[in-house]
Amino acid sequence: MRDARAWNAGIERFDVDARTGQRLTGECTRPHVRRAASIARWPALAAPWLSQDARAAAQLPSLAPDCTNDDRDAGESLRIDGLVDRARLARPSNSTAPLRLSVRALGSEAPIRWLVDGRLVGETRGASSFDLHIAQDGAHTLTALAETGAWSTVGFRVLQ
Repeated sequence: MRDARAWNAGIERFDVDARTGQRLTGECTRPHVRRAASIARWPALAAPWLSQDARAAAQLPSLAPDCTNDDRDAGESLRIDGLVDRARLARPSNSTAPLRLSVRALGSEAPIRWLVDGRLVGETRGASSFDLHIAQDGAHTLTALAETGAWSTVGFRVLQ
């Protein structure tokens, strides 16, 4: 797993099978015609702001099935619990108080930074609950960023 805070030149070098484009390791059971390849990697914490095409271009090719695992695909998978993507939420009709939500990030024990619309609003550790207060109506994006680089995002709308 890459350390999201460590400096890295951002270039990942590896060998691929010249015919299939699959990634090769030093230990493969079948013969392969090797070709050197590289990709530019973004810092893990920048991933939520990249386009889908930019994220796809920075992914390693799949590992050839006859090669031993090199752990370059290892990483955490983060999921936001307590709010579903594209949810439409409303305050009680007699309330002017900010909408209150309780969410948590599942899949990491690392510190989690919470962002609403790209602005830092809090931090938790692991699967601890985070109480979110949304005062503004309209469309919003909630992002959970683990210190390991794992992240998850959901969009939601607060109705008037």
